[in-house]
Amino acid sequence: MLRVRSAVVRHVHFDSQELHWIREHFRGNTRLVYKAVARRQSGEPLQHILGSQPFGPLDIRCNRKVLIPRPETEQWATRLLHYMPENAKVLDIGTGSGCIALLLAQKARSVWAVDISEDALNVARENATIHNIKNVTFIKGDYTDSALGSVIAEKHLVDPDILVANPPYILQDEYDRLDPSVSEYEPKIALLGTDKSVLDVFILAQYYKRSPSKPTGS
Repeated sequence: MLRVRSAVVRHVHFDSQELHWIREHFRGNTRLVYKAVARRQSGEPLQHILGSQPFGPLDIRCNRKVLIPRPETEQWATRLLHYMPENAKVLDIGTGSGCIALLLAQKARSVWAVDISEDALNVARENATIHNIKNVTFIKGDYTDSALGSVIAEKHLVDPDILVANPPYILQDEYDRLDPSVSEYEPKIALLGTDKSVLDVFILAQYYKRSPSKPTGS
């Protein structure tokens, strides 16, 4: 097993478990481990250094183009997966890395995953390819655009059974106080929202609730 010099260990600002993951990931390659330790010391997220983040049974690739999947998001999505009906049609707004869409795709008949960022969609598509998940359709779109419902309808998703969303909801004053490990490494567009960010999602949900192909109150 690789020995890391005590001089390095004393200055590592992360726990021994992270150091173990780094050594394991780089298979004890001393040069790569030291380089990774330096990156972590500078504040770079461990997920960017290792290239991925576990999410349920999936290993989700992530980089600066997408939000790093959070544990609370994983818990929420896993709970939803447990309770959602088999063969449901799912619409995922703000898919980012695709973590929620790909997890729910294990049980869903089909999933439509929307994001405004083509870079994010490319990461999500890569994750779908890695895990050989083929029942997810990726769509570029802005959930604040009132025409999005029509765009998705043209893709033949008129009546999703489940709509999930993780919109940007951090206001400017809070964003300005974020830890640099977040604000300097994760996309601002996925973090910085407005007072109406969540409201826009509810408006989109109402669009589908009123869809003539679904019963009133569904």
